[in-house]
Amino acid sequence: MPATSGQVAFDFIKTANGSCDVLECNPRATSAFHLFHNLPQQLAAALLGDIPPGETLRPSTGLSAMKPASAGRLMR
Repeated sequence: MPATSGQVAFDFIKTANGSCDVLECNPRATSAFHLFHNLPQQLAAALLGDIPPGETLRPSTGLSAMKPASAGRLMR
């Protein structure tokens, strides 16, 4: 995959043989920001461009990641 920067989101589908294919790329912030509800400082840094080059912000996983969030709560 080519290098990317900024706000970008990829949608994947897992195929029958176990590989993942890209369905689409969204070059903007998406509704998935709720996955970062427990990382508010890191999310704010990423949105402001304060994440070091090459560092990846990893979202929460599991059922706790489905907790709804609001932009106001994330940016406190």
